[in-house]
Amino acid sequence: MSSFEDSLSRNTGYSVRIYNLSRGLAKLGNEVHVIIPGFITNTEKVSQFLVHKFSGLLPKKMLLFLAKLLGIAKPTALYFYDPFFVFRIRKLIR
Repeated sequence: MSSFEDSLSRNTGYSVRIYNLSRGLAKLGNEVHVIIPGFITNTEKVSQFLVHKFSGLLPKKMLLFLAKLLGIAKPTALYFYDPFFVFRIRKLIR
């Protein structure tokens, strides 16, 4: 699964749905990986599934500047428009 949410640790509607769906799929015996953009690249285990955070090519300061300029609340959402972000996660998607 892929998520535009910055972090699953927030109690917003979207992140709660992704969390509950991921947990439910894992309980059914599925291997579940959630891919989200982040300022750093890392993997962490949340409940019974893995959350992979990938950064793109743009540095954090530039993302914050562009997000403010464009009026985007979540600067890491810009990574989905970064071809290098897609290139970096391709191994995990396969």
